[in-house]
Order: sequence, then structure tokens, then C-alpha cells
Amino acid sequence: MNDIAASQASSVDPLRWASFRTHPMRSLGIVLVLFNRWVFGLFYIFAAINKFRGGYLFTDKLRATLQARVPELPPDSFAVTYIESFIIPLYVPISWLIAWGELAAGVGLLLGLCTRWAAAFALFFIVNFAIGGFYDASLIVLGAIAVLFIVTPSGRWMGLDRRLHARYPGSIWFR
Repeated sequence: MNDIAASQASSVDPLRWASFRTHPMRSLGIVLVLFNRWVFGLFYIFAAINKFRGGYLFTDKLRATLQARVPELPPDSFAVTYIESFIIPLYVPISWLIAWGELAAGVGLLLGLCTRWAAAFALFFIVNFAIGGFYDASLIVLGAIAVLFIVTPSGRWMGLDRRLHARYPGSIWFR
């Protein structure tokens, strides 16, 4: 009997009235997570569009931005070492990685496609922006939101992960 109750509780569909009636708080929580996932996905899509329109792919804009940032940071900080030793010498592939990676993370989160992987990629960017000296308190919130999508199966609640997981249940991409 407990197995039946557990399987029913794990299969709550947030958009069905029966789910709201039987599990109102769980359904509301799922809807809030989904709403945040879509907003977070749009945030990353708009960030990628900003990179494409801002010329990050075919100019040295990232290098110029980072070179302007270095004097604002403590000279003996890890951020300065990270920027000068790693990011600036490799600014071309990193510019491409940032622009296309933000787009991939945004599309994945918006569509619920490889959702946990998209959220992990988003978290990777957040951590690297913080390490690179662009830290502010909003990165903590953005990182916590990304972790939320990593630990919840929001892509299976509503998204392409639901169908793909049913078709490929053993795949790590659609969990």
C-alpha cells in the first residue's frame, strides 16, 4: 500500500485540477518551480542574445571588458590570476562558450530539455562569473535557483524530459 501511495505522490501533475485538490501545496510548489525555471531560461536566452548582439563572438569585447575589470580588483586576488592567466589568453573560445552555452542553458530550461544538465551548465557560468571577479549577492540567488533545478525533476513535471525519459528510461540526460 505504501508503494502505491508513493508512486501516486511522485506522479502529481501540477496542471490537473485533481492534483490541486488532493495535493494543493505540492502542486503549488511544482507550479512555482516551473515558473522560476521558465523565467530563468528566459534570463539565459536574453543574456545570450545580448552576447550575440554585443559582438562577443567576433570581436575582442570580452578581453577589453576583463582588462578594464582587472584594475578594480585586489592585485593579489585569485580573480586577477584567473582572468590574466586563463580567460584573457583564451578569450576567443571562452566568448563562444559563454554565448552558445548561455543559449543552450536557456533553451534547455525553457523547454525542459536535459533540464538538470542545463541547470548545471547555468551554475557553471554563475560560479565562473564569480571567480572572474564579477561577484555580487545576486549570484548567490541565481546559484541557489540553478541548484533547485538540478535537484528537482522539473523537466519531467512539464517539459521534453518527460517524453524522452519515458522513451529512454535509463538515460542520464532526461532524469
